[in-house]
Amino acid sequence: MARVSGKVRRAVKNKRSELMKKNGVVAVMSGKEEKGGKKTGRDAVVVLVEKKLDRARVRDEDIVPSNVTVAGEDIPTDVIEVGVIRALHTKKHRPIVPGTSVGHLDITAGTLGVVVKKNGEDYILSNNHVLANTNTARVGDAIYQPGPIDGGSSRDTVAHLSEFVPISFAA
Repeated sequence: MARVSGKVRRAVKNKRSELMKKNGVVAVMSGKEEKGGKKTGRDAVVVLVEKKLDRARVRDEDIVPSNVTVAGEDIPTDVIEVGVIRALHTKKHRPIVPGTSVGHLDITAGTLGVVVKKNGEDYILSNNHVLANTNTARVGDAIYQPGPIDGGSSRDTVAHLSEFVPISFAA
């Protein structure tokens, strides 16, 4: 998988919430631009939408701009139609199983990857942004199942963060 520049990752971080407010937008991420179904190799802020519509059918405030400006730099956007995205396993599961909604107390939700054994103890494993709130969590923080956006709360604590590998955002 090709890496994207740090400036594109920063643009996503700075513009995600603004872009997610637009009607029909289901996700915002960094990636490579596509034209006619082929990758151009150019870094872009990728905006996933349920359905691409003719510009005339979209309210002005919901139009995804052709680029976003961050710290005086223009970063291209790429809008890709993906349809409706639904989480499949958002309910409470006991015992917990991989593929279900889970999350650090301060995030929305993510997906539980696996249950592993370490020194005879069971641990859950997922991505840093799911369990460690993108490097900002503290060891001992509560992990909910389901994740907070799916209704999880302190009464749904299934684990406490024991350790994590920090994400390095160096370009």
